[in-house]
Amino acid sequence: NIIVLPGVGAFKNAKSKLKSTGLENEIKNFVHSKNNNILFGICLGMQLMFEKSEEFGLSKGLNLIKGNVKKFNLSISDTVPHMTWSKIKKTKYGDKFFKFNNKDFYFVHSYYCNPKEKKNILFETKNGKISFCSAVKYENIIGVQFHPEKSGKVGIDFLKHLNNFLWN
Repeated sequence: NIIVLPGVGAFKNAKSKLKSTGLENEIKNFVHSKNNNILFGICLGMQLMFEKSEEFGLSKGLNLIKGNVKKFNLSISDTVPHMTWSKIKKTKYGDKFFKFNNKDFYFVHSYYCNPKEKKNILFETKNGKISFCSAVKYENIIGVQFHPEKSGKVGIDFLKHLNNFLWN
């Protein structure tokens, strides 16, 4: 079983909607069950997995991954929002996804995830002088800051590879 937590909108509003509809508890129960369930987050969906975000004031996240979500600082970033095609660079923890090292994916975001444990970072991407986490994995949770569904053939290939990785 897999839940895809999509990524469009603002952190505080999305988290509030998850809570008010009961989906927050459903997602947490799904992740913590022992049924080989997978939670896959895209962009905002990945950010919601973390403890908290700075977006529009401090907001609590789903607290599934230790770390926080921070705003890009324009003094060290090329663009805010980071709305462009950018290369993802494999960390030493992203070996299973090596074929996507240095491939361009489509990004559109003003905030980035800052995981507490660097071993959870599969890929990093540069925006000016800052390298940020562009893909994370923790236990049965995977998140990507980029939009594979908007990244053309390489995005489709990534989703196919992810599917094979998860179920084989």
